[in-house]
Amino acid sequence: MGPIDHSLELLHPRSLKHLTHYVDRLVAGRLWAKVLLGMVLGIATGTLLGPTVGWLPEAWARPLGEWLALPGLLFLAVIQMIVVPLVVAAVVRGIAGSTDLE
Repeated sequence: MGPIDHSLELLHPRSLKHLTHYVDRLVAGRLWAKVLLGMVLGIATGTLLGPTVGWLPEAWARPLGEWLALPGLLFLAVIQMIVVPLVVAAVVRGIAGSTDLE
């Protein structure tokens, strides 16, 4: 590879499709890597689109942040709706299954 070929590679880097295949191979079957990648991308998105960075006007950044937070808030609400009845049912069953009344 000559100096001209190397400079052309700098001008025209590989497409993002190559990066997508590389990331897919990197995290295939590794749930912990997918979780960490999602956390890093979420933090980066929240930081870059937040009202303090200035990429978006504050009038747009706050509603956009609320819309982006909506799926997470819905997920937490669903988890609470499932976990609280399970805990209450486990406590009631434990008390009911007790043979010692003291």
